Amino acid sequence: TVIGSQYYTEQELVDRITDSPLDSNTLLFYLRHRFGEQKKIPYIEQIDYVMTDTHTMEVQVYEKILVGCVKVMGQYMYFDKDGYITDSTKDRLEQVPRIIGLEFDRILLYEKLDIQKDSLYDTILDLTKLILHYKLPVDTIEFSTYDEVTLYINNIKVLLGKHAMYDEALSALKGVFEEIQKDDLAGKELTIDMRKYEAGTEVIVAKPRGE
Repeated sequence: TVIGSQYYTEQELVDRITDSPLDSNTLLFYLRHRFGEQKKIPYIEQIDYVMTDTHTMEVQVYEKILVGCVKVMGQYMYFDKDGYITDSTKDRLEQVPRIIGLEFDRILLYEKLDIQKDSLYDTILDLTKLILHYKLPVDTIEFSTYDEVTLYINNIKVLLGKHAMYDEALSALKGVFEEIQKDDLAGKELTIDMRKYEAGTEVIVAKPRGE
């Protein structure tokens, strides 16, 4: 039984940790993983193993917090909340937004991504947490030269602008997004301008792209 794995399906994780003929024996599997050297798996910080009975193993997964990725030469480079590159792969994790508009001279695995402002990491982390909290299917977060934020959700372009906090704007965006899914605007290319959004704003307009 696998608990806490979102980056991998249960079967994908089982395939990664059962790499020995002896793993078919529950006790030997437990002893090998409990006291042996832990296998490094991308996006995974730690795995705990608990035998619930002689034939059942509970696998508790603790995943690394990935706040975003950048695409370089066909590879997606994933980084954590502190800006350190944790993995490089051709595969795109749907739940981790792609970040564009960051400026950097070089990028190396396991080293910190040296971008134009360290404060942008806090902004990215804040946005990622809110996106997950409100279950918004954001694909891309874009930063302008002046650190203004634009979100891309399917065919929707959201001009968020630059704010000290984004929680109220993202809460309002969730309501707008849900309304769009209900009517005949769903699937159309839209632009939502929230650059001057203030809490309590009653009207937020979604316009066809280009208007």
